[in-house]
Amino acid sequence: MSSTLIPGMKELKVYDHINVIDVGAARGSFMLELEQIVDIKKIYSIGIDPKLGGGHGKYDQFITGCVDNVSAPTKVKLLTTGDEQASTICKPTEEPEKFEEQEEEIDVFNLEQSYKKSCLMKQTFIF
Repeated sequence: MSSTLIPGMKELKVYDHINVIDVGAARGSFMLELEQIVDIKKIYSIGIDPKLGGGHGKYDQFITGCVDNVSAPTKVKLLTTGDEQASTICKPTEEPEKFEEQEEEIDVFNLEQSYKKSCLMKQTFIF
């Protein structure tokens, strides 16, 4: 494994149950590395990403969109740099010329409401 998080992940072995909220989870890389260290049955996971990159099947719940402190779901245009791993819904203050606004609008959800909904449903969903 190549992650710099591995030493910290190894410390999670002592817990009976682990809750994971992975923001930026399109590929599911964090879960791939975590399940090499911790018994997957001990983990309840939520992945969040505006794009489906094959990682959505690695989580108990997956929110296709962004989360922010919004009072109601809304749509915004994603800002990207051309690197699929680097996108934002916030206008950058440094080097804003490196970011391009995408044509497609993405969903932005209130995280607390989304989490409560997923716990009540107890099933996998994609917004």
